[in-house]
Amino acid sequence: ADSTHVADRPRRGMKRLMLFLRSLKKAASLPMQFWLIATVISVLYLARFSESFVILRAKSVGWPVALLPILLTGNQLMQALLTYPIGALADRTSRESVLMFGIIFLVLANAIFVAFPSPLGVFVGSLVTGIHMSMTHAIAKTLLSESVEVEQLGTAFSIYAVLSGVTLAVGNGLAGYLNDFTVSRGYGVVGCFWGGAAASVLSLLLLQGYMLVKDNAAARQWPFRRYRSRATALRKNLRWSQWSE
Repeated sequence: ADSTHVADRPRRGMKRLMLFLRSLKKAASLPMQFWLIATVISVLYLARFSESFVILRAKSVGWPVALLPILLTGNQLMQALLTYPIGALADRTSRESVLMFGIIFLVLANAIFVAFPSPLGVFVGSLVTGIHMSMTHAIAKTLLSESVEVEQLGTAFSIYAVLSGVTLAVGNGLAGYLNDFTVSRGYGVVGCFWGGAAASVLSLLLLQGYMLVKDNAAARQWPFRRYRSRATALRKNLRWSQWSE
């Protein structure tokens, strides 16, 4: 039995290798639109560091320790109140535009954390961060799902999970390093917010490029779609005329 088990090891290893190569082939088949929007969201995740840095900022400006949960409560309350109406607005307008304004709100939140070193400033910054989350979290996943075919959703979201996990880890590491840098220079616990603002601006620029690429692709495809729709209507009319005769 042991010899059979040992003999089966190369076969199992080959099966695992084939499954891995097949998964790479599926990833390579994902459209460019997916990789572009995934890059935008991954860069944005560099700015979504842990709430622990907000708590450190709050403590550094005199926020009472017993009232720290209010920060997270206010953030979550903004998300609970605004996510649904903003999602409905995105369905009627443009999801990319809603995502763009959501990133702008994150830039604003980081600026508030830096420019207003007071408990009130930290509280307002936390609320603005909640607005950002309500405008970006669900919209980003919607854009990802729209960029691939239905049969590619599993592969696409698996890759998205890997990318977001890596960028979140890198973002938290950078936030900690930048905080140590600004504290050592006497600027206070603000380095993470400077880095978050920079990553948000970079994500915003990438989103603008993605929107240009998407609009150009749609413009190139538009004549063919119009021709296809006319051809389909013509075929239906011919079938109806044949049936009526």
